[in-house]
Amino acid sequence: EENEFIKFSSKNQSYLSKIRNKKVELGMTEVQCKMAWGAPSSSMTNIAGYEKVLVYGSAGNNQTLYFNNDILKLIR
Repeated sequence: EENEFIKFSSKNQSYLSKIRNKKVELGMTEVQCKMAWGAPSSSMTNIAGYEKVLVYGSAGNNQTLYFNNDILKLIR
């Protein structure tokens, strides 16, 4: 397990503190965003020119993450 953590932390070093603080940022991967915020309320594919869209929260009170090539491109 320690080797897996070392491998993970070296690959995700620039976003590790954000993940720990439950923050997402443009440029993060889908996995990094899920590690920070957990499982989304819903997800969709091929929406508004984005390959993947993750929705967190409920209608009227949500945050939506838009991905292309597994990289977060837009937060709404």
